[in-house]
Amino acid sequence: MNRVETQEKPIPKSAEHRLADLLSDTSSPETKAGTARWYVEMFIDTFLSSDIKEKIGIAQFRKLSLGEMIQSIGESFGAEMRSSLLLIKNFGDRASHYNPSSFISHEDAEKVVSTAIDLFALALIHELKTNPLNSASSRATIFSTIFPSVRERVLRDLMVLSDPLDEYNAALLHKYCLACTKNGNVNKARRKLDELRKKNFIDEARYYFEVESIRKIQAAMQLDMLPIPKRMEDCARNFEAVVGDLSAEEAFENSRLIELIQKLLDQVSSSDMLHYAGGQVYAIENQG
Repeated sequence: MNRVETQEKPIPKSAEHRLADLLSDTSSPETKAGTARWYVEMFIDTFLSSDIKEKIGIAQFRKLSLGEMIQSIGESFGAEMRSSLLLIKNFGDRASHYNPSSFISHEDAEKVVSTAIDLFALALIHELKTNPLNSASSRATIFSTIFPSVRERVLRDLMVLSDPLDEYNAALLHKYCLACTKNGNVNKARRKLDELRKKNFIDEARYYFEVESIRKIQAAMQLDMLPIPKRMEDCARNFEAVVGDLSAEEAFENSRLIELIQKLLDQVSSSDMLHYAGGQVYAIENQG
């Protein structure tokens, strides 16, 4: 049986029994599209429905069609979230009804599945645009418990790169470069730095600071010193370690972000910390 714990993607435990239909190479495009539609219903119920349920009640919410759910959400979680939900619904609807002139290709099915799995990143983007990473103590550390691939995706969307680069976006750029490195995309990080230096968005000091930070992360990765989450069980491990060390004030200040990640990791068994130590920082002290 496929277990969510072994997945390298942000998939809730409640979808575990549909993993084969969603991800297997042997699933037909129609099966994948139909399962992705089911995934959207689950995702809305788990992550996006609290305001709707509070407004109309849980019993009435259960009577809503998927289209009505999406209409009720509107763009409250961003335009991209709404368009993603609609794309998956439309392909799922096509997969659910017989129409000899309607064909779902393997490429279409893979796009739909990828869009479904990306929904959690979109939920994170909404939360971090509403309450930025620098809005509370330990917020960035909590965020760091998620897959580097997800962090890379989220930070790419959050960054506003302009001349001059302000302090907050410089910090996002730093985290983006490290997330790329931990995700095996060092060249992507270097290309972004080269581009920004060429445009004079960052100076030489910032450029070499980031390059050195990347080098230090690579060295630590080669020595297997970093608890980089590779599977869902590793995310659960890191999240439990970080949240367990928060003060009551920090937990309160970050309650929405914590709740969002907790919903993803609910009932996911954590892996062992082994020889890893949390809270490690690999960056040079002086940017000058």
